[in-house]
Amino acid sequence: MISAMTSEDRLNPGRLLQSVVEQVERAGSEDVGYFGGLYEGGFQIQQRPVELARLVCLLASYSPFASYLEIGTAAGGTTRFLTEWLRIDRTAIIDDGNHRKYSVWVTQNSKLVPNLSEYIGDSHAPGAQVFLRELKCSFDLVGIDGDHSYPGVRADWDLVEPFLAPRAIVWFHDIRACDGVARCWSELRRRHTVLLETDELGIGVLRHDEAV
Repeated sequence: MISAMTSEDRLNPGRLLQSVVEQVERAGSEDVGYFGGLYEGGFQIQQRPVELARLVCLLASYSPFASYLEIGTAAGGTTRFLTEWLRIDRTAIIDDGNHRKYSVWVTQNSKLVPNLSEYIGDSHAPGAQVFLRELKCSFDLVGIDGDHSYPGVRADWDLVEPFLAPRAIVWFHDIRACDGVARCWSELRRRHTVLLETDELGIGVLRHDEAV
C-alpha cells in the first residue's frame, strides 16, 4: 500500500517530494533504462520518478478528487499509484489494450483500483463517447497519455472536455518527448491556467476553467 501524505509532509514540501520519489522507485518501473527507478516489475510505472512525484505533490494540494479518468493506461502502474496515493473514490480508464504490458493491468494493477469502470477500445471510436456518457459522471481529474500524435491528443481532449467538472485538472504526459503532444499542449496552455510543466519526458498540468 502506498503511504499518503502526513501532517509533517504538509509542512515540508521538499520532504514530501522526496518521500513520493522514493515511493515511486519502490513501486517498480516498466523500464529502468528509459524511465529510471530501482528495479523492473511491481507496478511497472511508465514515468520518470521525479516527474511523477511532482505531479502527485501538485495533485495532493488540490485533493480530494471524487472521480478520475485516464486515457492510455498500458500496464496501469501510474493509474494504480495515483488512485492509491490520492485515495480517489471512482476511476474510469480508456485503453485500446494493445500495449505489450497490458496484461499487467489485467492480472495485477486493475484489481487494486477501487470502483473501476473500463472501456477497452480506441478512444477515438464512437463507443468511447458512449462509455463516458453512460457513466453519468463529471470528472475532476483527467490524465491523457494515449495516442501521442497531434490529431490523437487533440481528439482525446475534445472527447473528455464535455465530461469535465468545474475546475477540473487535466494532466498530459510526454509534452517534451513527443512532438504531437507538445503541439497540442502548446495550444491548450495559452487558453488555460498552467499548474505544472516538467522538463524530462514532460508532464503538463492545466486547470480547465481558468481560460485566458
